[in-house]
Amino acid sequence: MANNIKTVVRFIRDTSRIDDGNTQVIYLSDMLYQSTLFAFSGFFIATAITWYINPSFFPTPPATEFVDRQYLTHLTYWFKIRVHDFIPFFYKQEVARYFEYLNTLQYYKMDYTLYSRVLFGYFVGAIGIVKGVFNVINNPIKSQVEVHKSGLQLWELDEAEEKLFPIMEKQTIKHGKFSKISNTVYMSIKRFFTHTILIGASGTGKSQFLSTQIRAAQDMGLKVVVLDPKYEFTSAYYKGDGTDAILDPTDSRSYVWDFPEDNKQLGLIKKFFAALIAEGKDPMWSNSARAVGVGLFVYLMQTFKDDNGKSNYDWSDMKDVCLCNDEELLYIMENYYPEALDFVGSLNKETGAIEKGKTAEGIMINFKAFLDPVISLARFWYETPENPRKKISLYKFMTDPDYPIKTIYLKPNDSEGAMSSGLIRAMLTYMISLLDSPSIPNSITPRGAFFLDEFHAPGKLVNETGQPIIDKLFDRGRSKGWAGVIATQNLIQAKKIYTQDDIDSWRETSSNLIVTGVPIGDTASKLCELMGDELIDKLHTSLNKSNGSTSIGLNYQEHSRKTIFPSELSAKLEISDTHIRYLGIFRGIKDVYILEKPFENIEEVVPHWMEQPQLGSSINKNSRFKKVITSHINDGQTSTQIKLDKVDDKVMEKQPETFEEDLTNEVWVDTGQHMEEMSEEERKFNEENVIDEASKEVFIESLTDTHSASLVIDMLDKIKDKQLNPHSNSFLQRYQERINK
Repeated sequence: MANNIKTVVRFIRDTSRIDDGNTQVIYLSDMLYQSTLFAFSGFFIATAITWYINPSFFPTPPATEFVDRQYLTHLTYWFKIRVHDFIPFFYKQEVARYFEYLNTLQYYKMDYTLYSRVLFGYFVGAIGIVKGVFNVINNPIKSQVEVHKSGLQLWELDEAEEKLFPIMEKQTIKHGKFSKISNTVYMSIKRFFTHTILIGASGTGKSQFLSTQIRAAQDMGLKVVVLDPKYEFTSAYYKGDGTDAILDPTDSRSYVWDFPEDNKQLGLIKKFFAALIAEGKDPMWSNSARAVGVGLFVYLMQTFKDDNGKSNYDWSDMKDVCLCNDEELLYIMENYYPEALDFVGSLNKETGAIEKGKTAEGIMINFKAFLDPVISLARFWYETPENPRKKISLYKFMTDPDYPIKTIYLKPNDSEGAMSSGLIRAMLTYMISLLDSPSIPNSITPRGAFFLDEFHAPGKLVNETGQPIIDKLFDRGRSKGWAGVIATQNLIQAKKIYTQDDIDSWRETSSNLIVTGVPIGDTASKLCELMGDELIDKLHTSLNKSNGSTSIGLNYQEHSRKTIFPSELSAKLEISDTHIRYLGIFRGIKDVYILEKPFENIEEVVPHWMEQPQLGSSINKNSRFKKVITSHINDGQTSTQIKLDKVDDKVMEKQPETFEEDLTNEVWVDTGQHMEEMSEEERKFNEENVIDEASKEVFIESLTDTHSASLVIDMLDKIKDKQLNPHSNSFLQRYQERINK
């Protein structure tokens, strides 16, 4: 008996009414609506088709002086006749005129040409009425046994479109359309610039969603940065007409980053090395290598200049300085960046030998490995008279609205993994950091967008303080007119690089969460947990038997259930040849939605990669860096100027120049010539600052590492010697000897 289904008939729908779960309802209002719709549709289609069939034995009704032969003219008269039948004083003259027309047809025995068509229309309309009636009878509405009370409610496909369309339409009318996100729904420009997180397993349509938004941004004329790990967007949208640029050293079409032009400030160089040299388990090694790298580039900045005082070093010079020997390295740190001097060793004034502790040796070993990306870049980013390379200024790209390049494609290459990942980290960190500087003022006008597919693949994007740079993109981007879209295949990949707190922070800062597909697992579970529970009122039925009779009791109880389970989420999100299906959660909009977006082919228009011939990586003993540094060491100079157009690298003495004021108020760089003017306390603080920091790092390392006991003893001996001989200063003595000479 419990399996019997009861059918009831009601006139109109009542969504608040709850029936027994075994009840199905036929609504007469639905029957009337569908029957009327099918009847009128059938009549119009039948009469219109037959009207334009005009054989000699069955011609179209002829025209008279008052009524022409057009179908719409006769259709209008038919409508007026039916209105006149119900309201006699409406359309009296028009009805009389048409009846006069009918009498004329009858007189000439042509009335069959009209009546037969109308009768055929009535016949088809009657079939439509029957179709509408049976359509409702055969598809009864299942009784509603539960009612949503609170929490997120899941809407799917057509229902989702119906619910979401009016909300999004209101936003697009106010703020403008950005991109199509389903069959009928558009995302507004304002919503896009409040950032998006996109999650989609391989083959679920993640690239489909990204592609539509990338093209929309390009069509708006925005600056666009695309991290393209699969090269699909490059091959589909790269034009090579000067409005877009590939940044992949292994691709022959790649632009060369104009590093000297973009990094005129010490703070920016520090950001570069913070991004280039990834932080390891022990930050002492990476921090030390970063400091030494900064010192080397400070030397290049002050040494290689053109006639106008503009830095003109290139990636070849950067490679050469990274391959310098111990004597050259010590000279550079001593004269141009004393902050890093104790990381590279010291010069024994009696023997002239370079002395290194075990810590300094470890730092230098790691330093050479950390700077391998810079050394490798010179193998690809070189220039010859036959092959001049186009340069790009990332600073101008970000700050100049009239800069000709509008789109940048960042392409990783795993065959040069360390170089590629390091460079991408450095360039993204550089560009996003500018959002937090006065170089880019606040703007209500959209400027650009970052589309970072597999954003975690290059490694952790951090600034010089160790903070994830994506924080800056999401925190500052909207007010500066820049949008951020970060995409990943699953949350586990992102958590290998970033912390859970980082991911939670981005989710709460962004306004749009899009999921194109996930397998059953941690990511699906986290997403379902995020959507939480839904509260419903559910019908409960009880059977009571007493004295041989059975009574039925109905009561309604509140229940809590998951909005969606991981297995359901995985099953509902699928891709077809015509559509992708995704889950959308939009801040400020109630409920969650499963939508379909039309599939579009991302065709390869240009080659995804063109090989760039590479040079060797050996040390060039005749390079201009080698000539200049040798001259410096031999002559005891502290600064020179090199002219770009003179290949023989003539050395000209020039007084050291101070750096341009940095926006982040970075530490002043002492090149050594002011040491004599300092007080004893100032010198002591300046010289011991770095070694004190290194001592702390080594002491901490001694608690966790296995080889550090000797390092601690070595460092403590140096500190003790410094305390016993406070006026001993080998570096100051070397300066004094050079001055006397």
